[in-house]
Amino acid sequence: MTLQFDQAEVRRTLELYLRPRQVTELRLLEAEVDGEWGKRTFSGNFDREHIDALIEALSRVKSAFGAYFIPNPVKPELLARAYNRARLVKDKTPTTSDKDIQCRRWLLIDADPVRPADISSTGTEKANAYEVILDVDHWFFEQGFPPGIIGDSGNGYHLSIPVQLPADDNRFCERMLKTLKARFSTYQPDGTPIVKIDETTFNPARIWKLYGTEAHKGDDCPDLGRPWRPSRIECICQQV
Repeated sequence: MTLQFDQAEVRRTLELYLRPRQVTELRLLEAEVDGEWGKRTFSGNFDREHIDALIEALSRVKSAFGAYFIPNPVKPELLARAYNRARLVKDKTPTTSDKDIQCRRWLLIDADPVRPADISSTGTEKANAYEVILDVDHWFFEQGFPPGIIGDSGNGYHLSIPVQLPADDNRFCERMLKTLKARFSTYQPDGTPIVKIDETTFNPARIWKLYGTEAHKGDDCPDLGRPWRPSRIECICQQV
């Protein structure tokens, strides 16, 4: 499970999502890091001006289940927890919680193809998720929302819509995701789900796929049509 990542795509992702001096948290799950023993969460805080340091931290990771970041702005004082560096998280080491977020700048929407847990999606399953996220994006455009970002998570698709909301405004985001799930999730004629909108991504400190890194679910099985794939920014929407 060697961590593969595209430096240019990681940089592009962070430059798109973060404003000048904005602080984010890098978080890798089940990470194995050079010079350290065991697999644990690998986490650190970085500002936009130190993307190179974040990329250097990624290069230390030999393997990981997944690499994530926090798109909403982390309170600047938390930079002092791990000053533009990452470290393995011990039992009492804090990571970013909802109370540590300044405000909401992104509504995060995840269209995930339904399949057994801990396996990668097939090409068909992933394509189904893309159709759903395009429909969601078009609906937001019709409602007058600003253009968002469509991301390929490796197994499904994301849509990130710019917002300006207080950090504690869970009510709007939670209700919006429930509405999207009811309106856009797809099903077979017998009621079997095909693609679902995740209604749990409303919390402000939600970690998000760090595009440019590879998605690892289960084993890499290209012969079964379920390979590990790189994640990436699919497009910056004007009107999709």
